[in-house]
Amino acid sequence: MQETKLIEFPKDIAMIDPHCHLWDLATGYYGWLSNQQSDLLGDLSQINKNHLLEDYLEEAKPCKIEGLVHIEAASTRYAKEEVSWLKKLIKISTKPIVMVAGADLMVAKVEALLDYYQSESFVKGIRQILNWHAIKKYSACDQDYLQNDIWQKQYALLEKYELSFDMQVNPMQLMAAARLARKYQKISIIINHAGMPIDNEFEIWQKGIAALALLPTVTIKISGFGMLNHHWHINSIKDFVLTIIEHFGTKRVMFASNFPVDKLYSSYFNLMSSYYTLVKDFSSAEIEQLFAKNAKRIYQL
Repeated sequence: MQETKLIEFPKDIAMIDPHCHLWDLATGYYGWLSNQQSDLLGDLSQINKNHLLEDYLEEAKPCKIEGLVHIEAASTRYAKEEVSWLKKLIKISTKPIVMVAGADLMVAKVEALLDYYQSESFVKGIRQILNWHAIKKYSACDQDYLQNDIWQKQYALLEKYELSFDMQVNPMQLMAAARLARKYQKISIIINHAGMPIDNEFEIWQKGIAALALLPTVTIKISGFGMLNHHWHINSIKDFVLTIIEHFGTKRVMFASNFPVDKLYSSYFNLMSSYYTLVKDFSSAEIEQLFAKNAKRIYQL
């Protein structure tokens, strides 16, 4: 395979990052970081420290950041507290910030939490990590909640509270995700991390992506490749990126950083330069959609 030459991300292209994380370890909400080791992510010591807005903006230099979407990163027991914490940060922020909050849809009283989220205008949706796989390191759950009737009943509440759902699942779950989207067509789904394309599951992943792309309420974020391939490079992600855009088009795809998690595997600028290199021949309007306009629309920034 011919090596693709990396082209630096243009400084004049505005970017709204639809998937990043901010945290303050002093709050005690982020126990997963204190382990400092993950079977999937590797050594977490580099990110086991505060990651506030000023840290994010320093990492994002020299990209022209015009807004960001904070994705929940706290333990679900502190989901409401994380929202309150971010609300204080937003008040002093020089950049527009909205949030996708955490929620466990298996909790019987989750509706009260969703009602609270609806009252906070900066909360645009929720996320519950649903990764389930026969190989333990790819699983975040003890079962496939997409197949659980109780979970689906609670999921249906998102329509009532006008909240979107950020969906993080593995390739084997994408077809079930498509069935869910077809069943609840008034709930907006944003697929996280390119549908988690695991090694040796490309065909399964591709079929799932194609099925999801047929549903107009589904959009997708291209991000997180480093979590699955710690030594990723532009050629290793090329087929994934272009396959997603081929199926979803440029109006339903967003490029995202997943920082600081993907800081473990790449610099911010190298990541964005890699994405840009793969779409450099697209029209300027399409590039604006992929890096900013779609995120602004989908997350109502």
